[in-house]
Amino acid sequence: MTRRYWTAAACALTLLTAGACNRDARDTGAGTGTGTATTTPANTVSAGEIRLGNAIGADKRVTNESDDFRPTETIYASVATTGIAPNANLVARWTYQDGQVVSTDSITIAPNSAEYTEFHISNPGGFPAGDYKLEVFMNGQSVGTKDFDVE
Repeated sequence: MTRRYWTAAACALTLLTAGACNRDARDTGAGTGTGTATTTPANTVSAGEIRLGNAIGADKRVTNESDDFRPTETIYASVATTGIAPNANLVARWTYQDGQVVSTDSITIAPNSAEYTEFHISNPGGFPAGDYKLEVFMNGQSVGTKDFDVE
């Protein structure tokens, strides 16, 4: 194992590495000015915290968080989302006591970072006292629930 052996091994390793780099550049079009990428990162969006309250700000965040409401109050929900997607469908399903649907709202969003989406329900005649639940779905999958009371 002489110096000639180590020199040949180093040259072979250099050629293999250079070949792999050139193959990656051809596959993605990088450095050539032509071609297109063979893979693109997956667009993903996820829902985070769901907050309820009786007031909401211009940024669609709940400003007065609560889980107890008066019958004539407007009840706001703020749903945090993160990620990037060309569109995502958010659904808010508001239910009373044993699952009786009070309201269902749907909105399509096109998030490109951290964002908030607002939903709300109101009943000028007043909601009946009792236990309620908000369940939020994204693209058909449940992403969270919030229980609240009307007293």
